[in-house]
Parts: sequence; C-alpha cells; structure tokens
Amino acid sequence: VETAINQPMPMPKPLLTQIPESGIVSPTTVEEISRLNQFAASALLEDRVIEPDGDSALDYYNQVLAIDPYDSTAYQGKKAISDRLRNSYNQLVTAAEFDQALQLINALEQLEPLNLENDRLRIDLEQSIDLHVKQIQKSGSSQQIAETTAVLKRIETDFSGSKSASDALQAEKTLISKIDTALDKELLIPPQPGNAYSLVSASLKANTVSNANITPRVRGLSTKLLQLANTSAEQDNLDQARELAVLIKRLNVDRKGLDLLNTAIDQRAAAIAAAANKPAVVEVTAPPEPPKIIPAKIITRAAPRYPQRAIQRSIEGWVEVSFQINTEGLPINVVVVKAEPTGVFESSALKAVQKWRFSPGRNEDTGMPVLGELVTTKVSFKFD
Repeated sequence: VETAINQPMPMPKPLLTQIPESGIVSPTTVEEISRLNQFAASALLEDRVIEPDGDSALDYYNQVLAIDPYDSTAYQGKKAISDRLRNSYNQLVTAAEFDQALQLINALEQLEPLNLENDRLRIDLEQSIDLHVKQIQKSGSSQQIAETTAVLKRIETDFSGSKSASDALQAEKTLISKIDTALDKELLIPPQPGNAYSLVSASLKANTVSNANITPRVRGLSTKLLQLANTSAEQDNLDQARELAVLIKRLNVDRKGLDLLNTAIDQRAAAIAAAANKPAVVEVTAPPEPPKIIPAKIITRAAPRYPQRAIQRSIEGWVEVSFQINTEGLPINVVVVKAEPTGVFESSALKAVQKWRFSPGRNEDTGMPVLGELVTTKVSFKFD
C-alpha cells in the first residue's frame, strides 16, 4: 500500500472560539489564535491579501479579532494590509485597472470605515477615470478603447460616470468599425448608404473619434477617392472626377495628389476638345482657398506670481507676450515683446503664460486641429 509520506498535510480550517465572559483565555483558545495568525502571515507572504474569500490574510485576522478583539498581532496585521492596499492604489490607476482599484477601495472602507482618506480615494478614482477616458478618446488605439470599455463595464454599477464613459467609448468603437467596413466594401461617397465620406465627415465635425483613430482613416479615404477620381478622368467621366476632387479638397490631407488630379482633368478636357476639332476649353483651377479656421479658446489661465522685490517696492507694471497655440492646445514660442518696467516682471509673465491651456484652433471643414497664428497679449501686475 502506497503512503503519502512526501505529500504536505492539508492545513485545517480552524473553528471560531469566543473568549469566555470570565475573561480567562483557555490554552486551546490561545493555540487557535496563534494558528490563525500564522495562517494570516503565510497568506501575506503568498500575496493573498484580501482574496480569495475564506483564505486571505484579512479573513484570518478578522477571525482572530472575533475571538479576541484586543489581539495586537491581528490588529497590526490589518494595519499592514491597509498600508499595502493604499500603496497599490496608484499603480492600479496608472495601469488603468480601475475595477481592481475600486475593489481595493471597498476593502479599505471595510478595514477603516471612519478613515476620510477612503472618500478622497473614491473621488480621485472618479477623476482618474474621467481623465483617462478623455485621453483615450483623443489619442487611444482601438485596442486601448476596447480594454478601457471592458473595465468600465465591470464597474458601471458603482460609478454612474463609468456607464456614460463606457457608452461613449463603445460608440467610438462602433463608428470606427462602420468606417472600416465602408472602406473595405468601397462604399466611399454619397448617395451610397453608410458611405465612408459621410461617416468620416460627421465624426470630424462632432469630434467623436480620437485623432489616432480618425487620421489614418481620413488618409485611407483620400487615397481611395484619388484613385477613383483618376480612373474617372481616364475614362473621360470628367464631371464625376471634378465632384470627387471637391471631396478630396475638403479632406485636406493630400494637396499634391489633388493638384496632379486637377492637372489630369484639364489635360483630358483639352484632349477631348481637340479630338472634336473644337477650341480647347481648359478649366482654370483657382488656387485653393485657405481653410476657415475656428479660433482657439482659452481653457485655463494661470495667474502670474507677483515678484517679491516688486511687492516690497510697491512696483506695478505689465508685460506684453507673444506666442502660438499648437495642435495640443499648448502655448509655444513664448517670448516677451515689451515690458514696463523692464527687468522686473518678464520671468513671472513667461512662466504664467506657459501654463495656460487652450482648446486648439480647428479647420472648419475637417475638424482637424491646426497650429495657431502668432497672438499677443498683455499680462498686468497691479495691486488690488
């Protein structure tokens, strides 16, 4: 008969034993508390901090305190668990593991129900989710959108904002899928139902798809339209070629390709006229009008720091600063134009303007962000 000599003995689940009302702790109770604390220590070493249920360090310490509410080992052990959970919170949020961060907060609220830090963590988690969703919508990949949507779905019953954010990301994912399907099936322009041009234009104007996702699809659509327009010109279907040229111009991603297309259309028109023994009527293509730009708008304006030496001397003044706003809404090329008096407020003004944030200017036709023109503003330093 084979024996299980080399196999580890199974660890028995201890039974709860309450301390008698007399306050005298029996040796059996002491032994049970010691064994539970050992189980808890082993669970901590194996990273079974708050799960699985019934076999975590937290469960074992709770069993000890149910027997002896004054056991210092269990009390300190729960404090160590609380500290470990708080240290893990930032890592989980940075990794966008919001569902695990929420589980951690719930555990902390059970460990320390009166700790106001738990309320701060819950507020911070909501703000972190909102910021992450905005970043994903701005520049996230399809995979990142899908992963974030899945996480938000798991916690939408706990955070009301998670459902709306999840719905927004899911809507973007669905719209991207529709655009890709239209491109694959060569459904490019109106009046074809579900055509790529209508979907892309609507998403650009409403700014419902991140730049990282919409930009390659705009380029892909422009390339397909150029190919179709050139084919139409070669087949002497010049009206269709010109209509496609108008759409390509609105997409505004391949000016060189558009110029070559217009040249090809003019050449085919001249060839057709010559073949019919008629004077060639060449349509002169006017130079493209500059796109209409929706101006940038200020979002946050940091107040300048009043220099200490100016305060001490009761000096007032102003600094005129010029800068541009890039496609991310950040001030660039920030320089001082004038200052009165000189050598006092320039540094404070530059540092303040560099912290300003804007909604960048956008091409009215495409909705794409553009580099802003040089603007000048005056930063004043006055005592109220």
